Order: sequence, then C-alpha cells, then structure tokens
Amino acid sequence: VCDSVDGATLDLKSAEQLLRDLELITKDLKSESLLVIQAKENPSWQSFTNRVFAYFGIAGVLLNDSYKPRNCLINLAQPLENKPRDKWRDQWRRLSLLADGEEVRRINTPYPNPEEPAAVRVDQRVSFVLATQQGELKKDLPLSRAWGALALLFDRTGSPPKRINKKQWEVELKREGVDGAIPLIIDFPDELPDLTDWPKPF
Repeated sequence: VCDSVDGATLDLKSAEQLLRDLELITKDLKSESLLVIQAKENPSWQSFTNRVFAYFGIAGVLLNDSYKPRNCLINLAQPLENKPRDKWRDQWRRLSLLADGEEVRRINTPYPNPEEPAAVRVDQRVSFVLATQQGELKKDLPLSRAWGALALLFDRTGSPPKRINKKQWEVELKREGVDGAIPLIIDFPDELPDLTDWPKPF
C-alpha cells in the first residue's frame, strides 16, 4: 500500500493479514522487556520500532477493527475565480466518479455540492468520466491502481497534495486532453501522516 505509485500494490487479503501481524508486533514492542531496550537509546532499534508503529497507524486508518476496508469520501473541489486550473470545466460540465468500474457519483463541475461527496472503499480502483452538458462528448480518464484513494493522494501529475485538516487532503490531477487540473477533496476516515513522513520499507 505504501508503494502505491512505484511498486506492486498490496492485495486486500495480504493487507488484512498485515494488520493482524502488526497488532501482535506492537503489543510485543510495548512489553517491559523490550521497553528496556528502547530505554538504552539504541538508534537502530528505535528506527525499527518507529516504522512498525507508523505502519500500524496507517493500516488502522485503512482497515477497521474487523480488518475490512474503511470508506473515504471523494469530491470535486470548488472552482477558483479566474484560475487556469479550472479551464476544463468550461467544456466538461459533468464528472462521474467510478469505483471498480461502477458509477458512485455524478458531479456538476461548475457547481459541485460539498455536501454530496462520493463514498468509496479505500481499496477500490477509482476512475473518472468527463462529459459535456448534454453528454454528446465523453472522455474516460485512466483507471487508478488498487487502493485508489492512496493512488490519488500520491499522484504526482499536478501540484503537490495539500492537507486541509487532519483527515482531508486536496489533490490535483493533470490528464492528457484536460485543460488545467482536476482538484479533488479526499476525506480519509482518520489522520494519515504527511507524505514525506511515510515509513520506508524494511
């Protein structure tokens, strides 16, 4: 999951098992005998334990107490006055958000309703279809990889993602044939670390 851009994505069964394993490991790391090691300020050990706790925290955001994927909310951000990134809205008046190929929400691009985000499981693939006012022209945007919400968060085509609050992020997608960038608001079920602070693989 943490390698959602450059490497193979984690399948759901493996993610469930990972969270179970991390629960046991973190319990062990909090035991008195291992806390003694931490107290000795062993840098290598502290680095290892910090990464374990970070992975456990991320896994807990993505999966619930039953080890099943949680939902996040995705919506189109409001247009900004006279901003070049919003030029595409002049032609494309409808944006459909799809999860695993099924339409979840159809959004009016000039006036997106902030009260009607699309609920998407965090493990689902996400894609979009742009359409003109009457639907005579349509444009399919590429399907994301698995764990689509994270793939969007780590999308590097537009401006860097911005954290709005503990749970919300704004991301920009630039796609071929789209004049400007598509700004999305992603509301995760809990707080994720800053992108520069994600743990590296062991």
